[in-house]
Amino acid sequence: TAAITAATRSPASLGTGPIDLHSNGAFLAADDAAASGSNDFGGALDDFAIFQTGDHFGILSDEDLATVCNQGALALDPPAPLPLINSFTTSASSLTPGSPVTLSWDASNADTLSIAPGIGPVDNQTADGRGSLELTPEKTTFYTLTAANGEGTASAGLQVVVGGQLLPPVISEFVALNRASLLDGDGNNPDWIEIHNPNLVPLDLEDYFLTDDASEPTRWPFPAATLVPGGGYLVVFASQQDRNDYVDAGGNLHTNFALRSAGDYLALVAPDGATVVSGFSPGYPEQKEDVAYGLNGFFLAPTPGAPNEGGGVIGFVEDTTFSMDRGFYETAISVAITTATPDAGIYYTTDGTEPSPANGTLYHTPLTIDTTTTLRAAAFKEGLAPTNIDTQTYLFLEDVVRQPAVIRGYPRTWAGKPAHYHMDPEVVSHPLDGPQMLEALKAFPTLSIAIDPDEMFGTSGIYQNPQSQGEAWERSVSAEFISPDGSEPGFQINAGMRIQGGSSRNPDIPKHSLSLRFRRDYGSGKLNYPLFKDAPFGESAVEEFDFLQLRAGFNFAWTHRHYYQARHAQYNRDQWVNDLYLAMGQPGTHGRWVHLYLNGLYWGLYHVHERPDGNFMASYFGGESEDYDALSSGQPRSGDTAAWNTMIAIANGNIADPARYAAIQDYLDVDSLIDYMLLNFFVGNTDWDGHNWRAARKRRRGAGYLMLPWDSEFAISPNGAGVINNPQPLSNALNTNVTGRNGTGRPSGLHQDLVANPEYLMRFADRTHRHLFNGGALSPATAGAIWRARSDLMDRAVVAESARWGDFRYDVDPGRWPQSDFDRYTRNDHYLENQSWILRTYIPRRSGVLLGQLRSRGLYPATNAPRFRQHGGNVALGQALTISNPNPDGTIYYTMDGSDPRDPDADGNSVSPSAVPYTDPPLFTGSALLRARVLKGTEWSALNEACFLAGTLADSSTLALSELMYNPPGPSEDLEFVELVNHSDTETIELGQVEFITGIAFTFPFNTRLAPGEHLLLVSNRTAFEATYGSDLPVVGEYAGLLDNDGEQLVIEDSLGNILLDFTYNDGPQWPAQADGAGRSLVLRRHDPASDPSDALNWRNSSESMGTPGRSHRTTFSGDPSADDDQDGLAALLEYATGSSDSIPGPDTGSPLLALDQTGHLTVTIRLNLLASDLGTTLERTSDLASWEALTGFERTAIIRDPLQGTALVVYRATTPLPDGPDRAFLRLRVTRP
Repeated sequence: TAAITAATRSPASLGTGPIDLHSNGAFLAADDAAASGSNDFGGALDDFAIFQTGDHFGILSDEDLATVCNQGALALDPPAPLPLINSFTTSASSLTPGSPVTLSWDASNADTLSIAPGIGPVDNQTADGRGSLELTPEKTTFYTLTAANGEGTASAGLQVVVGGQLLPPVISEFVALNRASLLDGDGNNPDWIEIHNPNLVPLDLEDYFLTDDASEPTRWPFPAATLVPGGGYLVVFASQQDRNDYVDAGGNLHTNFALRSAGDYLALVAPDGATVVSGFSPGYPEQKEDVAYGLNGFFLAPTPGAPNEGGGVIGFVEDTTFSMDRGFYETAISVAITTATPDAGIYYTTDGTEPSPANGTLYHTPLTIDTTTTLRAAAFKEGLAPTNIDTQTYLFLEDVVRQPAVIRGYPRTWAGKPAHYHMDPEVVSHPLDGPQMLEALKAFPTLSIAIDPDEMFGTSGIYQNPQSQGEAWERSVSAEFISPDGSEPGFQINAGMRIQGGSSRNPDIPKHSLSLRFRRDYGSGKLNYPLFKDAPFGESAVEEFDFLQLRAGFNFAWTHRHYYQARHAQYNRDQWVNDLYLAMGQPGTHGRWVHLYLNGLYWGLYHVHERPDGNFMASYFGGESEDYDALSSGQPRSGDTAAWNTMIAIANGNIADPARYAAIQDYLDVDSLIDYMLLNFFVGNTDWDGHNWRAARKRRRGAGYLMLPWDSEFAISPNGAGVINNPQPLSNALNTNVTGRNGTGRPSGLHQDLVANPEYLMRFADRTHRHLFNGGALSPATAGAIWRARSDLMDRAVVAESARWGDFRYDVDPGRWPQSDFDRYTRNDHYLENQSWILRTYIPRRSGVLLGQLRSRGLYPATNAPRFRQHGGNVALGQALTISNPNPDGTIYYTMDGSDPRDPDADGNSVSPSAVPYTDPPLFTGSALLRARVLKGTEWSALNEACFLAGTLADSSTLALSELMYNPPGPSEDLEFVELVNHSDTETIELGQVEFITGIAFTFPFNTRLAPGEHLLLVSNRTAFEATYGSDLPVVGEYAGLLDNDGEQLVIEDSLGNILLDFTYNDGPQWPAQADGAGRSLVLRRHDPASDPSDALNWRNSSESMGTPGRSHRTTFSGDPSADDDQDGLAALLEYATGSSDSIPGPDTGSPLLALDQTGHLTVTIRLNLLASDLGTTLERTSDLASWEALTGFERTAIIRDPLQGTALVVYRATTPLPDGPDRAFLRLRVTRP
């Protein structure tokens, strides 16, 4: 009670004051003004009330409440005690057949007593809670005694063994589509099966079997001494091992088969090898992801190794479907909501709350929707698990632009400050901005959030308590991503949402940042969506997320509390900084903008981006969040600070010592720190390093910390954070100098310590030259282009932000400053004016300003780096390149082998033995990395370097992926391989710096040359590959990652980022089945650029087992195309194309076969020779037998392959039924040779 008293203590004087809401959900009130000042449960309260809130249900149990009341001013009769079973025993636990046994019991507080199975109520055999019963069991039985009263039940069990025969084990539950319900001891997630021992004594499963095939009952035997404790459980993983005795690192057993989620046979077989003691026959039903199934049906919460909680459900209500999809509409629509489950009830809401039989409206007829509406629905039926809640938002932008200042049912204040809902009529009707408003609202995708209004804006809602943090202040929401032009599919996902931020949480800020949390508590454990794929730098973005941040724009936003920030609003700052970091080759966070809606109310522009923490690191570098030390302003979000503190201690010592400098690199990625410092120096980040910094490393020896930008809204700022009475104008940002930052234990302090090391200084200068010159990330052209890549769309969308929030400080709440300091902010008068200065002055001149700042601090040498007449790219073999010295004197030294012209292992001023003094332009006899410096006296310049690719470069017309072993037979992936071919007839191509960027990872080294028609190989495991195929094949190297056995996208880029190959293979029904783990590889039928490698018809099984890596797969026609040697009326070329022979008369294989299906659609079937690699085939139609054209209006529905013949029947189906009438047409198969 002391804890309860402390948690519910009220203010010193309540009297007739307001009811007090405590953070734990308790309300207290007293109506006696003379109540005791101490005002706790031991004081003089004469009345009190304790209520339960929806997010903190069950704050006090009945028993707790009774105790509190009896110790306070009031008395409350406690509830009746629960029933209690004191004992339940048997006169003998083991019997010979036909022998009697006596069951005895002793219970308290019980109104009724019963025994199962087969006995029922025993109240007549009970007196004063005690009783007994004699019976003769026919077989081993487990008896359960149940005691009940009005408060609940209690139970106890015992077992009587007859004839020494224990009860057989039972398959108590299994998961056939395991994603996250349980990991095995190796960290993988195979399916699993739980075996329960229903006996009270241990049971040995030796000689029992598990099988997924009724014709093979002994498929997987349990090993010797597999003991399951009495009443216990054993989990076995169904991982399809190639042996019967595999045990993982956690000691778990693994079977030699896997479970099929579509439904299959599963049985536990007795030692006789025939008797099924537990199973599912003829098969269990289709399974759901991470849902268990057992004899009592489906269990939504799997409990591996433990009893199931509650009863199962017999099935699932089929998901709801909406006749109209979410999106933008201009006229009224009719929306029907259906489910395929008969007699299920559909409930819906339009206010953001979650529908259920207790909340919402029972659906009967289609709904007419003619205004912006968030429609939520779920279907329910007794005995079945209900559907999840589906949400569809329908947007009518003409309503949005007229959003009023007062919203019915929504509060007038947020956390005691004025609420603000409306779209400013002055902007909406403005002659320039008004006509662009609708397009502005479509310039970015929409993110629509549906949430119970009370959870958002109620007394305990997160918007009314923006400074409250933690899981207790997370609320359930639906999030819909809606593309305005249909260019991407979008998504809907249920998630958790919190208020996000630091100072922006203060109640004086009306537009709060938010964060979405994807956890299984809400549905999907992660968001799987290519959210940033089409955004700048999206090619490097992951597509799976645990968190997403929704940045509202705080610093330098129109809603900021300080006028000198609000007037210079630019919403591009933070993402621009991260884009620059990505362009520097570092792990910046990806992001994009959306228009956010809350329950259909337009809330403004929001910046959706990743959060650089342990989950972020795991997504990009592998492993789990807990595998990383991830720090936020020095505080660990995962892991700890031990490695960071060790690194700081090394830096604080004699870091000029080469040994200490080498030692710190076991803890620090030096290039990451340098680039991070340069980035913050370049953008003039004045709200950084005291906080707003992040760093992360993998928790293993030698893994260095990576620095991660965070909250960089103070980029391009002339002032610091906080209240400034005499703020500097924006133009002063050009000369902002933060190169002297020196925070103890922070990145800036680490940098300042490392400056004492000459090798760090040289490396700093080299990275500076890389990024500030020659089109580097911080050069004017590149930095400006990166800004514009975002702002071109923002310039349109910001009109809507102006209408939503531009007038807040001027018309609603100026805060501490006079209203006149603010304005009604608009795009043309404010936003574009500030951006123009950034693009025309800051970015063009900032790199020069920064170079001067760095030189003044000794971070960049006075000697300028040499210049190349051509800075990298393609050169002809034998071409010479001029290098110039921009200094009045000094000597240029260069290398072409990738080494540094300067020898760092000598005294720092020595010339490397491999360096060449520049006298004549170097010649390119092959591709090379050219590196050069100027040595002037004892000072070296920064390094200038560039990659030069000599000869004819690979392009999409010459390079093809010709063979793919994506799923070798057996459980190992070691024999995977990828084969590339040069299908040019004349040109040898250079593959240097070409790389796989999606699917697998590999970068080809310089001078990887491929002659016409030649092949090369990339392999998963070179040792295993060469042991199987030999060592004489053209293997270039091993790639990182594995090919997905279910299919995936593969993308190859050249050194400039041009796509050379982008296709997706898969294991679907139209793809060659024998290549999916059955010992064959995928072979591309034709190599010409017109052949789409994403089309299953362009692939076949390899003609040989285990594929034909490194060898040609081309089969070509020879002879007279028009010959007809077998006199069957078919030309030789046509017979070759359709897989028949011109030497043997046979049926007509060249003519398309026509049929009508049951729905009246015409189907066309042709036969193709899949081995023919030199032919093109086209279906053509005509109505007059004179003018032929390619057949349209058909879609391919099947490829029926004959692996033995190397042929396939290809079936096409008309997209519309065949019309009635006398019209006629003719079809033919046209075969062509290149």
